[in-house]
Amino acid sequence: MSNTTEQFYVMDYLPDDAGSPYFMDKEWDPGLPDYDIFTAPPKSTYFSPEYRLKASATQLDGDFLISDNLVSFDFLKLCEECLVHSIHIPVDISPLRKKKTGKEYYLFFLLDYIEILD
Repeated sequence: MSNTTEQFYVMDYLPDDAGSPYFMDKEWDPGLPDYDIFTAPPKSTYFSPEYRLKASATQLDGDFLISDNLVSFDFLKLCEECLVHSIHIPVDISPLRKKKTGKEYYLFFLLDYIEILD
């Protein structure tokens, strides 16, 4: 971790808000690999270089969709600035009604769990 005196806070989280659905049906192409998070973090070799996602949401604009392992480019930049080690893979998302997402999204998997707590 870096020696920073800055602090970061989550100010508001509204699950199931318009841009941050609590749950959405998903169709991944290619399919996601299986791994046991309690045994060890995933390896980058488990994954394809990019993914496509058909999502049942009509709008996506959250920065960290926890249950879907999706993060925005802005969230990814913050993690890189804080030296958080992760696997991140670009995802082309197709929401319902052929709308476009307002942000670039990535599949996101932590490699070092402790740094994300700092």
